[in-house]
Amino acid sequence: MGTHDGHRARLREIFHNAGVSGLTEVNMLELLLFYALPRRDTNPIAHRLIDRFGTLEAVFEADMDTLMTVEGVGESAATLLRLTGELHRRLSKSSPSRGVRIVSAKDAIAYFERFMLDLGEERCYAAYLDGNMKVIASRLVASGSINTVPIVPAAIARTAVDLR
Repeated sequence: MGTHDGHRARLREIFHNAGVSGLTEVNMLELLLFYALPRRDTNPIAHRLIDRFGTLEAVFEADMDTLMTVEGVGESAATLLRLTGELHRRLSKSSPSRGVRIVSAKDAIAYFERFMLDLGEERCYAAYLDGNMKVIASRLVASGSINTVPIVPAAIARTAVDLR
């Protein structure tokens, strides 16, 4: 028996008993990748993804082609990762934060505070509001380094148009 025997079962058990709070970001990715790569050691792939993108959220935000540049990530794994990101975005649209009114800087700070916890990099988020200043959706617009983030106004405007 090798050191890794039963590893998948142990990760599943941790998740079943403690949820994601019992797992690191690498473990979460590893567990997810089990289903796209059933006969591969997903641990090194999960580490490479986090090393490349920095965070779990950034992995889920990456496009298919970029994901597939990571060694061990083929079309199946990239599809699962993208689908997970898209599902998260769709569910976030209907989250309790939808409908929150933002009419002042204080409101914006209170709203975006939840996005900014435990970050090791600069990020720009946008909240898309209706005519009554209520949040329709919010999105990660860009990620950067510890002190800079490149912002593309056209992407923000395109999302606003898509959300109507």
